[in-house]
Order: sequence, then structure tokens, then C-alpha cells
Amino acid sequence: MSVARPDRVDAPAVPTVVLANESQFYPTVIDAARLLGWLPAHFRPARTAKGWRTAVQGDGKGFPDFVLAHAGAGRVWFVELKLDKAKLTREQILWGETLVRAGAVYRTVYCPSGLPMFLQDLADAVRPL
Repeated sequence: MSVARPDRVDAPAVPTVVLANESQFYPTVIDAARLLGWLPAHFRPARTAKGWRTAVQGDGKGFPDFVLAHAGAGRVWFVELKLDKAKLTREQILWGETLVRAGAVYRTVYCPSGLPMFLQDLADAVRPL
């Protein structure tokens, strides 16, 4: 946590939260998805003999952060989380475009600004019409 500088000398300091990366939002997405009946999958870096590293085989680099499946609603979504103002990598763009062209639902969710709408979309996607 950092402290923002006050506009006036006599004003109290205002605490602000500094976001390091989108992984801070993973628990929110996982918990909300589970509460709504989605089955969430997130793949973390692998631990190797030399420490933590991303172990990707094939063309997995840039694969979305989450796969969310809801059997009752007959839906599968691929979701990439990004901090506000962050840019997708070339590999992430390629995965997103390929999934959409293959008929999948792909979402890029910018956090924190887009997270509330995304969570509402998760709920709406499983409601009966």
C-alpha cells in the first residue's frame, strides 16, 4: 500500500492500493464463477528443479488465464485478465482471434474497471431466459 500526497498541507494522507498484476483478481473470478455454478480452470506456472517457471509446451504461450465451463447453461468461456491500460501480447491476440474464429467465447477483462461488468455477465449467462 502506498500513501497518496494530499492536495493541502493540512489534509490527511489517503491510502491507495497499488496493483502489481492481474493475478490479484484471480481469486475473485474463481470464487464468483464457482458461486454461479461455473467450473473454473486456471493454469499456474510449474515448479521445476531450478525453481518456478512457466512450463508451456506446443503453442500454449499466450493461452487465456481461465477456461470457465457451465454444464447447465451449455457454455465454455476463455478469459484473459489484464490490468487497466495493459496491452495484450502478440501470442494472447493470436489465441483470442483463433478461439473466436473457432466458435468459442473469448473475453479480455480489464481490471479493476471491467471486472464488475464481467461478473454480471457471468451471472447473466446462466440465467434462464
